[in-house]
Amino acid sequence: MEQERNVPGADAPKRLGAATWIGHEGQDATFMWPYMFSLLADEYDRRYGLNDAHLHAIAELNMRNAKDNPLAQTRGWTFGSGGFAGDDRDNPVVEGRLRRTDCAQVTDGVAGVLLVSDRYKAERLGGKPLARTAGWGHGTAALAENPSASTRADGWGAYSTTAPYLHYGVVDAGHHLVHYVPVDLPGPRLPHDMAFTEQDLSEACTEFGTINSGFGGRPYRYTYAATNEPGWFLFNGLVKHDTLTGREESYQFEPGVFCSEVGVAPRAGGTGEDDAYLVTLTVDENRDLSECVVFRASDVGRGPIARAQLPERIASGTHSCWAPGDCLRGWA
Repeated sequence: MEQERNVPGADAPKRLGAATWIGHEGQDATFMWPYMFSLLADEYDRRYGLNDAHLHAIAELNMRNAKDNPLAQTRGWTFGSGGFAGDDRDNPVVEGRLRRTDCAQVTDGVAGVLLVSDRYKAERLGGKPLARTAGWGHGTAALAENPSASTRADGWGAYSTTAPYLHYGVVDAGHHLVHYVPVDLPGPRLPHDMAFTEQDLSEACTEFGTINSGFGGRPYRYTYAATNEPGWFLFNGLVKHDTLTGREESYQFEPGVFCSEVGVAPRAGGTGEDDAYLVTLTVDENRDLSECVVFRASDVGRGPIARAQLPERIASGTHSCWAPGDCLRGWA
């Protein structure tokens, strides 16, 4: 489940902008997603040609379809005569080549999956074939949104419900598949993020493995992860793996306290890989509160070195990331 809410227009791009490669792209953008889609349109135009009139026609069709939905919040919206054209008054530029109605307004929507038996399918649907999920997968990395900026090869995983259950592939900078091999698994899996190692790190069940992002794409020694509460999708502590020595250092919160994925925050002026802080958000079900908890990456077993109570208790979290303040627009 993902909670979505309305926020002031100036705040939304600040939140959505976190999905870009912070500090490396979009620093001069006011509205991050229109900015990036404008770059995408420019790249498409460079490769294949693009008629802006076609973009305006798509926007007009989208709004016309919304008006046909009696429940859509956009059904009462009106536009001037130049609302779907290059009219600076009725359809002002938002970012780059994208104008207001090119950026389709966010509106109500819902999607669902209905599971039915073979008997129901035969009796009520005439036995006709239905769509099926052939595989799924998701991998994350510090990838640029700018379609023309990447010059490196990227790896990815392809999952399946039938053997072989996983393939690993590499696409080069020219978008050519240069490597594609099966990975032996005993059955289907639903990984969210993944990494490949040449040796087993631990017998423990852990989640959200991460490293100091300053060492991404380069040799690194330490990984950090959250440890699982047995039988639950909850995380009761942290563990640090030394991939060179095999040593494992961990900290476990008291019963009833659960954390999120850690963000690795390099210490200002630090040079060592574990010269950093680990930051996590906790929910304490015993005291009905949440805290921001900080560890030294070099001494996880010592426990937290700082805590800050949050104004409200939050739900048990999952993913997190860290970005220095000087990479965030408007941060003071």
